Order: sequence, then C-alpha cells, then structure tokens
Amino acid sequence: MDFELQKRCKEAEERITIISEEFEQDPFIMGVSNDASILIRAIRNLSKEKMSLAMEVSEFLQSKIAERASAEEALRLAMMEMQLQIQRLERERRRNCTLAKIPGERMDLRRPCNLLDQALGLEEHGGLKPLAGAVVLIEDCVETSGAFVLHHLIKRSLSPSSLLLNSSALVFIAFSQPFSHYDRVLRKLGCNLSAQRENRRLVFFDMLMFQCPDETGGKAVEAGLASLFQKVQDAVSSLVAEEKNCITVVMDDVSLMEVAANGYSDDVLNFMHYCHTLTSDFGCTLIALNHEDIYYGPEGSMTLLQMEYMADVLVRTEPLATGSAADVHGQLTISRRKIPERQGISRGRMHNFHFRVKENNVEYFYPGTLS
Repeated sequence: MDFELQKRCKEAEERITIISEEFEQDPFIMGVSNDASILIRAIRNLSKEKMSLAMEVSEFLQSKIAERASAEEALRLAMMEMQLQIQRLERERRRNCTLAKIPGERMDLRRPCNLLDQALGLEEHGGLKPLAGAVVLIEDCVETSGAFVLHHLIKRSLSPSSLLLNSSALVFIAFSQPFSHYDRVLRKLGCNLSAQRENRRLVFFDMLMFQCPDETGGKAVEAGLASLFQKVQDAVSSLVAEEKNCITVVMDDVSLMEVAANGYSDDVLNFMHYCHTLTSDFGCTLIALNHEDIYYGPEGSMTLLQMEYMADVLVRTEPLATGSAADVHGQLTISRRKIPERQGISRGRMHNFHFRVKENNVEYFYPGTLS
C-alpha cells in the first residue's frame, strides 16, 4: 500500500513538472497579440488551476504517506508494550503459583498489607475485626512518637472491606489533639474524618479542656471520669442500635488523661477498666496511646505495668539501639499475648522491625532490607 501511494505521488509530481513546462513553452501563449488578452487570461487561469489541482493531489498523497508511517510506528510501540505487559503478567503468575505450592504460605490478592498489619493479624481483613474484643496499647517515648500507629489503626477501622462497609464505627476520646488535627492528618492517608462524622461512623469527644477540680480529695476526679465513661458507653450503645457491629474505641493519650485527673492514677486505671468492659459487653476494640517515659518511680511503674497487663496487644515504638539514623526513624516491637484463639490469631508471637515515617505514609521493613 505504501509503495502504491509513493508511486502515485511520484506520478503527480511528474505531471506538475510537465504542466509547468507546457505552460511556459506554449507558442500560442508566448506569441499572441494584445488583442486576444481575454482569451489568454482564460487559458492562463485554466492552466494555473490544472497545476494547482495537481499540486494538491501531490500534497495529499505525501500527507497520507506520513500518516501511514506514524500509525505504523505507534502500532509497533503498542505491540512492544503489550508484549512486555504479557511477560510481566506471566512472571507474576508463575511467582504466585510457586508461592501457592509452599506449605503454610497464603496469598491474599484482595488487599496489600504491610509488616504492621501482618504483625497485628490484619493481612486478610479490611478493618479491625480480627482485633474485636481486644485491647491494643501503644507505648511510645519522646524520641519516637507512636502517633503514626494510632493514625493507621484509625484509618483501618474506618476504611474496612466491602463486607464490613457501614457496619463499623469509631468512638474517639481525644486528650492530645483537636479534631482538626486528626482530620488533616487522616486526609493525607486517604480518610475523611469529617465525612465519617457526618455519616454517624465517628463519635469524637474533644477532651482538650477537660479538667477535674481537686477540691474534694479526688471525688471530683472520680465523678468526672465516671461521667465521661457514661457518655462513651451511651455512644457505643447508640452505634450498636444502628447496627454497627464493629466498633473501635480510641484514647489518644492516657498520660494526658492522668494530667487532667490531677495525677490520680488510680482513677485513670479505673476508667481504663470501665472501658475494658466495652470489649466484652459490645465486642469493641479498645486502642490507647500512652507515653512510656513519663512514668518514674515505683508508683509510675506500677501504673504502666497494670495497663500493659490489661493489653492483649502491646505495640512499642523505640529508638534504634545503635543510635539515630537519617533513613530509619525507629523500631516497632509488637507482642500479641491474649488474643482469643477463636479469632484465628496465634498467641505469644513477637514481631520486631524498623520504620520510616514519610509525608503520606509509613514504610516498614526488617533490619538490613531497606533499599
């Protein structure tokens, strides 16, 4: 087809040359007198139109040749890309088949997971349903904040799989940051807290101004925390009435709750035990963030030990034992201790890996595997 177009284009160019030469050498046109000017003008116009038509045909054929060449090049590149894609898919298929043959190896192609999800037993589930009825305690320190773990679990609880969509909810007791802070942070992770609150999937208690008066020897503290728990319990009951069967209760800073309670750690522990009853009464997941390095002395150590004893899953963020590093921000140690066997999560497992906090996500990796 290209050869035929080129042949026709060459013929058109030859015709243009012949017409041009005939026009310039025509003896009638060259020797005619001025009396026949009208006839000469008509003949000249006809000749010009004939030559213009031949030139248009030539240009049209040349453009068709160029378009055909461009289309063939695009087709060649598309075929190469398709071949590469087929090869990648074939390699992935072979890899999956190989992993499927390994005993104990399970592939979940529905949802990618990271080391944190795997350590918590969440790799095959959209939300926090495997942790239903469990207490998750996140302990951090000044050098390595554990807020990113809290953010991740909040997102998981509000962004479940399609099987749990609209059946999960979150009750957030915030002593550390206002709603605007968490809304901004979670938006970067792809979770809109404002929309979740409008859809009745999020109940937010802003406790930044919560302060118990210390005038009656701690009775006001006890009454204040009891009143707070009553509000939390009412919120959970209301969500259960709305057929929300996967509810997560989050406390962002237990240590600041103790500050608001004027240092009455016993009342704070009682409040934690009250919230613990929600895990058995309603099957809630209880998640609490606490600063480990603020507890000094025997009394502080006892408070920390009691909270750790209450926890089914302990997540601890710590600095590196070898010191600070530019590309590694710390290490995570996760202990699963009292998770019921009915949830399919093995007991007594401990995981340790490094992490690096980025702008919109967190990267988890084993020591020595960071690329």
